Amino acid sequence: MKNLKEQNSSLSSSSPSLVAKLLNAQYHHFLNLLSCSLILCCGIILGILLHSSLQDLSSTSSLSIQRISQLFLVSSPPPPPLSPPPPPPSPP
Repeated sequence: MKNLKEQNSSLSSSSPSLVAKLLNAQYHHFLNLLSCSLILCCGIILGILLHSSLQDLSSTSSLSIQRISQLFLVSSPPPPPLSPPPPPPSPP
C-alpha cells in the first residue's frame, strides 16, 4: 500500500516540473515560429519595395532610351537611294 502512495506522491511531485519542461519547449517553438514569421514578412515587404522601385527605374530608363533613339533617328541622314537591280540576262 505504501508503494502505491509513494509512487503517486512522486508522480505528482514530478508532474509540475514535467509540465514546466513541456511548456518551456512549446514556448521556445512558439518564439522560433514567431521570429521566422517576422523574417518572412520583412522579406516579403522588402521584395515588394525592391520590385516596385526596379519597375520605376526600368520605366524611366526605357523612356530615356526611347528619347535618345528618337533623337538619333531624327538627326540621322536619310538612307542612300537603292540602285536599280541589274537587268536579267538575255536568253540565247
